[in-house]
Amino acid sequence: MSQIIFRLANTADYKALAQLHYRCSRKQRGGFMYQLGPLFFKEYYRVVLNEKWTVVVCAVREDGTILGFHSGTLKAEEYSRALKRSRIRLGVASLPAAVAHPSLLKQGLARLRSLSATKDSEQFVVAEGPRGEYWAWTPDVPGGANAIKCHFRWHEVMRSLGARYVRAEVDCDNPQILQTALRRGATIVRKFKTPDGRERWEIEYRFDRANA
Repeated sequence: MSQIIFRLANTADYKALAQLHYRCSRKQRGGFMYQLGPLFFKEYYRVVLNEKWTVVVCAVREDGTILGFHSGTLKAEEYSRALKRSRIRLGVASLPAAVAHPSLLKQGLARLRSLSATKDSEQFVVAEGPRGEYWAWTPDVPGGANAIKCHFRWHEVMRSLGARYVRAEVDCDNPQILQTALRRGATIVRKFKTPDGRERWEIEYRFDRANA
C-alpha cells in the first residue's frame, strides 16, 4: 500500500465520507443508518462537517482518496442540537427510504428522542461532552495497522484540543471493537439496550492515563 497521510476533514469531504460510511454501515451487523439511504448520508455529513465542534480525522492515500476516517465531537450536546436544527433537511433526504420502509420513521424518532435525553432519562447515545461517533475503513483495501492508527490519531487530536476523556458506544455485535478498546485502556461505563433491542456498551478513554 502507498503511504497513508492523516489529516483533518473539511466540508469538501462530505460526499467521500458519506459514501464510505454508507458502504461500511451496510456490512455492519445490526446497523441502522444505512437503511436511511445514500441521500441521507450526504445531508448528514453536510450538517456534521459544518458543526463547529466536530472533529474528523481522515486516512488518505497519496492520490487523495480517503480510505478511512474517525469522526466525533468535542461537545456531544452541540452535535445533537445541530442534528435537531436540521431535522427537516435530514427527514427529506431519508424520505425515499422511509416510503419503502415506514418502520424506519419510528426508529429515527427514537434516536432523536435519545439525543435529547438527560442523565435521568433513557439514553442510548453519549449525550454530553467529548464523544466518538464513527470509525470506518474502506472494504476495498485491508486496513490493518493503518485503520488502528486512524482511530488513535483521532484520540491524539482530541487530547491536543483539551479533551480529558472521550466516550463512545459499541454494539455488542462487534466484540472485536470492544476488545481493541479495552487493550488500549478503555473502560466499560455501562451496558444497555436500545429501544430497537440492540445491546450496547458505553466505553470511556481517559487521557490522564497512558491509553491513547
